[in-house]
Amino acid sequence: MFRFTDMKNLHPLLSILFLISVGFGQNKVNINNLVQYGDKMFKENDDKPYTGMVFDLNKSTGEKILQGRYKHGKKSGMWTHYTDDSNVKYRVKYGKGNIISVQYIDNLGEKYEGELLLSKNDKEKNNGDFIIKDSYDFTVKPKRFVSYKNGKIDGFSTNWFEKGGWGKTKHKEGKKEGLSKIWYESGVLKQELEFKNNKPDGLYTRWYENGQKMAVGSYKDGKENGLQANWYESGQKKFEYSSSSGKKDGLYYEWYEDGQKKWEISYKDGKQDGLSTGWYENGQKKWEGTYKDGKIDGLSTGWYENGQKDFEQTYKDRMIDGTYTKWYENGQKKWEYTYKGGMTLSSKNWNEDGSVKE
Repeated sequence: MFRFTDMKNLHPLLSILFLISVGFGQNKVNINNLVQYGDKMFKENDDKPYTGMVFDLNKSTGEKILQGRYKHGKKSGMWTHYTDDSNVKYRVKYGKGNIISVQYIDNLGEKYEGELLLSKNDKEKNNGDFIIKDSYDFTVKPKRFVSYKNGKIDGFSTNWFEKGGWGKTKHKEGKKEGLSKIWYESGVLKQELEFKNNKPDGLYTRWYENGQKMAVGSYKDGKENGLQANWYESGQKKFEYSSSSGKKDGLYYEWYEDGQKKWEISYKDGKQDGLSTGWYENGQKKWEGTYKDGKIDGLSTGWYENGQKDFEQTYKDRMIDGTYTKWYENGQKKWEYTYKGGMTLSSKNWNEDGSVKE
């Protein structure tokens, strides 16, 4: 015989069954099967604005690229947009069809959340956190994430680059201040640079994507200052020089990737001044000449890779002055000109076999 106490025992089970039936009864359709009338979405052959879940799939892979909900024909609640990178996605919060906030989750799982701001409206006159995009397309990465305070960028801002990777820079009252970092798309650190009062100031370091150091140096008040050096991806040093107030000062050294010296150039106050020498990759001297206050001055000599002299000429006030001689690679003289103040006074030419050219 059925007793009232049995109803009490059935009550929790009935509640669970009811909730399950409600869950299975919820609408869920592909968003492409909805049609728009006015500012609301409808199911085909239905005169009521759609309420329920929607989704979309990648036509090539079948992977989910969208999940959200409509209420009375308008977007409502949290929508998730998936990108080609399964680790990168947007979570967009809607209310009565309007975007309330946007959260971007990058490929390392870091979250950025704020109000959506289109680039054309980014006039630096806002307060709060903003995700800045060029459009409402949530299949592509944002352009920037910034925090504004009293109309000025304040705190860390993040920039995503079209060619991949991103960077973070600290701001204070609208000016860059402190450490700035850039990463490759893979997440490997690419650059560190210090800022002071919106100008590079302090040490900087750059790396190749394989982790090998690419460059080191320093800035002062926005200009290169001190030792600057650069390396090939193999780890071999590429060049090295010192600078002062943004100008090269002292000896500049450059090497081939195998370690052979390529150039040695003397600078003074940003201009070539003194002896400059270049070498071929086999170690043979290629060129040697002197400069004065940035202008070539005095004897200049060049050699072929086999060691044979190529040319010899003298400059005065940036013009050839005196005898200019050139040789064939076999050592035979090719021509000999005499100059005075840049003007040709005499000339003589030879064929490679030594005979005089008529």
